[in-house]
Amino acid sequence: MFAEWERLHALSNEPGIPEDENDRRLDAEIALEREIRRTPALSVQDLAQKALVDVGFGMLDSSPQFWAEVCDLAGVPVSRMFFFEDGSDT
Repeated sequence: MFAEWERLHALSNEPGIPEDENDRRLDAEIALEREIRRTPALSVQDLAQKALVDVGFGMLDSSPQFWAEVCDLAGVPVSRMFFFEDGSDT
């Protein structure tokens, strides 16, 4: 999925394309970003790729789910890192 995201990201940032085509390309990129975010990271490489997808527009995902994955891959209990109002770890 990451390789396809890289391709779509390059296309959606191509200069000089008509606005409607750029919107279509961006919609495809965003849909894939959402799918990548929903897919659990199974390795540090997966997590690094998710982080790169999130900084594609200059912002890192700060959701509890993303950081729970970071903690899981690092072997750190989420409960040590975050306070969740409902008492859960995610």
